Amino acid sequence: MMGSKHVDQAAHRRITNWRNTLLPDADTTSSDTPYIGSIARLYSSVCDLYRCILPKLSSDESIPTSLYRTLERGYSSLILWSYDYGVAQGKLDLALIHSREIREATISFLVRMFDVLSTRK
Repeated sequence: MMGSKHVDQAAHRRITNWRNTLLPDADTTSSDTPYIGSIARLYSSVCDLYRCILPKLSSDESIPTSLYRTLERGYSSLILWSYDYGVAQGKLDLALIHSREIREATISFLVRMFDVLSTRK
């Protein structure tokens, strides 16, 4: 029994150390400086991609109007999603560290966005 308690404490310590590596350092992140994690950077890159391709696709006659509208709606959904969760400010990155429900919703949304971006009819 004593051995399993020692293992549990060691595992708990390793998990705690791992979680702490995911959190922003309090010494280097002030309340004025947002924590910008993976999701915030991904969001910024995807927005840049949309801003680059949408104007080009709008004048490309080989792109069906329905596909263009789907991409526009996807971009609008992305922006609204970002506002809801504070994605650009890094708030979602912090929430993901603490909430399985938010992680699952985010993965589901990203999968849908991937489907939109990768589908060409």
